[in-house]
Amino acid sequence: MKTRIFRAPAARYYAEDILEGPDVYDDGGLADLARDGFNGIWLRARLRDACRTAVFPELGADAGRQQERLNQLGERARRHDVRVWLYLNEPLCFPADHPFWKRHPAVKGVPGSSGMDDWPRTFALCTSHPDVQAFLRDGVKELFRACPTLGGVFTITRSEHHTHCWSHVAGEKPSGCPRCDARDPAEVIAEVTNLIAEGMHAVAPDAQVIAWNWAWDDWQTRIIDRLDRRVIVMADFESGGRKVIAGKERCINEYSRSYIGPSEQFLTAHRQARARGQVVFAKLQIGTTHELATVNNLPLIPNLLGKARALRRLDVDGALCCWNFGNRLTLNTWAFHRFVTDERLDGKSDDEALGAVAREYLGVTDAEPVLAAWRWFVKAFDHYPFHRHFLYSSPVNYAVVYPLPRPGDADRPMPWTWIPLQKPYGTRLRETADHPWGQTGFTLEEYRDAFAAMTEDFAVGLEAYARALAGNTRPAAMRELRNARVIAHVLRSASNIYATYLLAQAEPFDEPAWCEIAADEAAHLEDLASWLRGETEIGFHSEASAWFFTEPEVREKIAALRHHLRHAPAKENVS
Repeated sequence: MKTRIFRAPAARYYAEDILEGPDVYDDGGLADLARDGFNGIWLRARLRDACRTAVFPELGADAGRQQERLNQLGERARRHDVRVWLYLNEPLCFPADHPFWKRHPAVKGVPGSSGMDDWPRTFALCTSHPDVQAFLRDGVKELFRACPTLGGVFTITRSEHHTHCWSHVAGEKPSGCPRCDARDPAEVIAEVTNLIAEGMHAVAPDAQVIAWNWAWDDWQTRIIDRLDRRVIVMADFESGGRKVIAGKERCINEYSRSYIGPSEQFLTAHRQARARGQVVFAKLQIGTTHELATVNNLPLIPNLLGKARALRRLDVDGALCCWNFGNRLTLNTWAFHRFVTDERLDGKSDDEALGAVAREYLGVTDAEPVLAAWRWFVKAFDHYPFHRHFLYSSPVNYAVVYPLPRPGDADRPMPWTWIPLQKPYGTRLRETADHPWGQTGFTLEEYRDAFAAMTEDFAVGLEAYARALAGNTRPAAMRELRNARVIAHVLRSASNIYATYLLAQAEPFDEPAWCEIAADEAAHLEDLASWLRGETEIGFHSEASAWFFTEPEVREKIAALRHHLRHAPAKENVS
């Protein structure tokens, strides 16, 4: 695997990623990334800010400073054999009332919105118009001429950001643009990346363009067929997979550490791209995912080995190993590097490969207790009630500070979990099963039972982990054990949340049963609070760039629970 791209947890996707880049990636951080096997880092770029073009001359007023910062970081990174990649989601729309439309009304595309930019009313830039095509081609050409150290770009062409006219259209219904509706949407989507590749290769023939298949859905085959053969196809490794959970086969429709993969969707893209002579990359998250994004990593190391074996078997050339979260250097990143670079891996059993990682990274002599713990962790996460809507709306990422539901709670919608949390918290836990976007296929009872089972199995693994690492003073081992302890508490709180929510919905309300769960919640959170003391990593959500739980907030929840239990009627007081 020639290329492995990662990102620093301090990098801020929603800020000025390029301007902040040299401050985020110092020599020490770049050396640490290289040590764990990464030779690429990525920054989000907005083309209209990073370059100047003749077609839209008013854009890019600060391009000189952006290019200066890119060159500064590129030179520094090159000393560590690391290259800088740009993430492009182009052509980014403008708000409907932006002065750009008065100057260039002819390039106005379909109306829409761009929630990730906080723009409720927007217009796309129509990529069927020659001026927009020139902007994409000439803008990238100018940028790579000015910044010769750049390794390349990867593109998303359908996302939460509003870009071209087909970017937010589902299925085969028309986009609403007369120019684009006369064309196959796959042609329009492929053309965006092809124009970027044309401009880049004109001045940097060795730089690479990666087309990410995010949300291509039923158009995937037609899009790949229309891509320039020099463009690398990067496919989501897990999305589109199938897994039996709670007795039913479920769709894996997001990144997953609990599912190994590859999905059939990945394999289809892989086969097609290879048949066309194209290089293939994988998109996966090797640290953590939305399954639980507020810990350092999910230590499901046997699953990580399974992913690495599949990537090697398929001869995948590179991987984007994180998104804008799940990007701390931990046991997971070190183990992944070990697996994909071990020339003898194919001749080793799983226990041999895993045992080597346990001994080398954690410093244990006897690896078997560690391997036993990892197997239990995997077993626990096999119960995870996986669905995209649940991942995006459930309180799992902040379960340890989420109040246990009670009858009469105010009615508030559940917030999205990739943005900073709003308080008071949402209360409509029913939405995590039956969401306005659609049903997840799980019941609230299945959520309760899933997290109860996860709590039980993970606790067995944690006990083995604690025994295996007892007396181990290696900082990496102590950090991993603390991380696992926090995961155990999060799972227990998630189980208690759904259990009390179901009690709160029932008639009559069973106060003694609620108090029993509340007492359990207060007791285990006391232990968690001690592990969070002085914590500078766990509890932070990198995508939201915000803390989702801290020791003081956990102690506030404990105090509220203790207060309620003290004032419960005597026969119901179980504190």
